[in-house]
Amino acid sequence: MPGLLLVERRTHNRRLEMRDAGGRRMTGSLHSLHSLDSLDPGARERLFRRTAAGLEPLAVWLNEGGLSRVAHGWQHTFDTGNERVARAGLTSFEANAHMVRHSLALRRYSVGRLLYERQVARLNAEEVGDFRAQSGDTWYRVKTLLRHADVTTTMDTYLELLRDLDVALLIEHARGFALSTLMASTFATHPQVLSDPLAGEPS
Repeated sequence: MPGLLLVERRTHNRRLEMRDAGGRRMTGSLHSLHSLDSLDPGARERLFRRTAAGLEPLAVWLNEGGLSRVAHGWQHTFDTGNERVARAGLTSFEANAHMVRHSLALRRYSVGRLLYERQVARLNAEEVGDFRAQSGDTWYRVKTLLRHADVTTTMDTYLELLRDLDVALLIEHARGFALSTLMASTFATHPQVLSDPLAGEPS
């Protein structure tokens, strides 16, 4: 592999001792160790280590050939998956990498609301206030998970369909409607939510 960087040792302060593809020891500007934090994404993709089975990439995400996946390589994975789904006859069901992020936001929000509801069910108003102050609002939890700078980005972009749901939750829950049932029925019919395309199909 052109430009291969063979890592022989990593120190406690995140420095690497490396050799190039020809076996020559690589040296930094001041010493023989390179700071891991100074390596750009292209260099990190070329990091390998030697194992009993041969050379192994140090990247977390690998492609089908076993080499490091480039930053935008995920789109190819989804394209391939969508082609397989289409061949199975599910032509109206497609996914992309950004949808996974939206799905994560929706799931975390839903789980967070259900857990919140269960935890505060037996608390009085003062205890609910204390719990909210300690654990934070569900919106802010999702915001932190998605690393947004502003919670309005989370609410307006990723969880748009849930802004109206929040109002419905207050109304229906006041009538004794089960929170989990309300969420399930809302998501099942919402045009922005893709459910299991095989649900209800005979096995």
